[in-house]
Amino acid sequence: MNSKILIVVIVAVFLLVGGYFVLSNMRGATAPTLEVSQPTTEPMPETTTSGKTVETKEILVEGDEYKFTPASISVTKGEGVAIVFKNVGTVRHNFMIKELNVASKLIGPGETDRVEFMASSSGTFSFYCSVPGHKESGMEGELLVR
Repeated sequence: MNSKILIVVIVAVFLLVGGYFVLSNMRGATAPTLEVSQPTTEPMPETTTSGKTVETKEILVEGDEYKFTPASISVTKGEGVAIVFKNVGTVRHNFMIKELNVASKLIGPGETDRVEFMASSSGTFSFYCSVPGHKESGMEGELLVR
């Protein structure tokens, strides 16, 4: 009878230890990163549903603990804007302009995300990382639409 209990205990320990290693390896796995070819600030043409061509300005914004580079962006009203957000920090970050309904994915270190929008309203808009405490630590900037 004791040998049966001992076998059950050994099997249970083996399964627990094996499960721990399997789960810890899954937690350490990273999602594939999106590689973006050298983004520029050169305008790229885009066609709208009305058939008119709208210029799209592509801008690389890097996020780090706890800042954006550049911290100030200027675009022209009516211009298409593509923000290529790259996390160059060591923790997860995102890029958000709440007033314009613009938000990147929450991405890990070394990852990149792209968000596109139309700069349809003039004004100054705040962009920031929405991770709790990051904006308060200085991770914010301004988008000026002229």
